[in-house]
Amino acid sequence: MAGLIAADHIVQELGMDEVAFVDSEGVPPYTTVEVGRLKRPIRICVNEKKNLFIMIGSIFVPPSLINPLSDVLIEWLKKQGVREVVALAGASSIKLGEAASKVVCAATDDACVDMKQKGLEIMDSGLITGLAGALLVKCGENGIRGITLLTEAADNKPDVEAALKLIRTLNDLYNLKIDTSQVSEEVEQLKQQFNNMVKQYSLEKKRAGVKEEGKKSFYI
Repeated sequence: MAGLIAADHIVQELGMDEVAFVDSEGVPPYTTVEVGRLKRPIRICVNEKKNLFIMIGSIFVPPSLINPLSDVLIEWLKKQGVREVVALAGASSIKLGEAASKVVCAATDDACVDMKQKGLEIMDSGLITGLAGALLVKCGENGIRGITLLTEAADNKPDVEAALKLIRTLNDLYNLKIDTSQVSEEVEQLKQQFNNMVKQYSLEKKRAGVKEEGKKSFYI
């Protein structure tokens, strides 16, 4: 949950406003609750002063929805004049190899050179799956710089330290000046929200007679 924790904290810290959301027959029928308020599970927030959009997804995106969703998002991003997209993610130390203790980067050609010049270690090889992988490739094909930042993160619990590393890297790259002192307190709320959704999702699958297909990640 490193990317989700980092993105959620930035939204809270900057007081970002929700300006759009994703809806589709393929999106699982859940509504998240934050401080008593109902929220769409996939939503986009903005801070005009920072010239920044953030998309938060707190559900598992079905594989069948990834390509059509990334296509719609690309068209929306182009209409908004977005120039650069950054995906935040945690990965296992096995996937990151010797660079596991750092934040590493993979990006479209022009952005890759820029990130290397700014001191980020470039990921030698690997696989970026899901919406992030599909969206970033399509960014490059549509004149938008696509970047992913990855750091080692626990896969069985919300990883605060991993989220902090991602936020600090964003601060260095974009001068966001995000205060990280409250991250730990916010994680407990996210953890409870996450656990509730996992239980509900599993229950709905059982009711529908869908068999479990191994371990799934419930965030994008």
